[in-house]
Amino acid sequence: MSLAAKRAHVVFQKLERDLVKLSSKSQAESVHRFRTGTRRLQILLGELSPELDRSQKKLLKMVG
Repeated sequence: MSLAAKRAHVVFQKLERDLVKLSSKSQAESVHRFRTGTRRLQILLGELSPELDRSQKKLLKMVG
């Protein structure tokens, strides 16, 4: 597994954990971690695919 794939896997795992915490208890720290995770995901997707097509741009907009 490449370094980029490992990093992507870690980002998705953290985001999933933060989403579970956010759904169970909506505290300020949970919200902050989830929003930070979504921003990391946006950056990761942008770096992996610099030339985005229409559907990818739509996905990034929804994540934002």
